[in-house]
Amino acid sequence: MIGQGTTGQVYEAMNIKNGEMFVVKKVQLVHSYHGLDKAKVKALKQEIDRYKYLNHQNIVKYLGCENSQNNTFFIYLEYVQSGSIEDIYKKFGHLTETTCKQ
Repeated sequence: MIGQGTTGQVYEAMNIKNGEMFVVKKVQLVHSYHGLDKAKVKALKQEIDRYKYLNHQNIVKYLGCENSQNNTFFIYLEYVQSGSIEDIYKKFGHLTETTCKQ
């Protein structure tokens, strides 16, 4: 596991066909006591819709997604070696607008 967010865990993975690295975001859609988490499902659909329509060199690329039989959802994203914006902020502090545009 390389990280954890509010909706799930993030893992580094490798495509065994071509050796390329990518990221797998794993989201549990079922709460252990309350069953299917409808709010989480709605938020996940919105997140995927955003990924599908964003296409920019500075935005992580959406590679696909799938739902497993045990209500675990996987989102496949481009691997970014430099880490998240949060990682960069923790390391360097406040970033100027010019730096962010680079």
